[in-house]
Amino acid sequence: MKLRPRWNYQRRLRLALSLLVDKRLDALISGESDFEDFPRLLIRCLVVAASSFVTG
Repeated sequence: MKLRPRWNYQRRLRLALSLLVDKRLDALISGESDFEDFPRLLIRCLVVAASSFVTG
């Protein structure tokens, strides 16, 4: 039995595009990075995120 998605492609795309114009998204984006820098940046982000879970 093949499951069909509840939302079709057009509906998903329409939602995704509507979310991109939401100004709250801009608060999550702080700048641009080169793709080659991704491994180093990912480690830095994970360290920062993990340190926020550590309680004194």
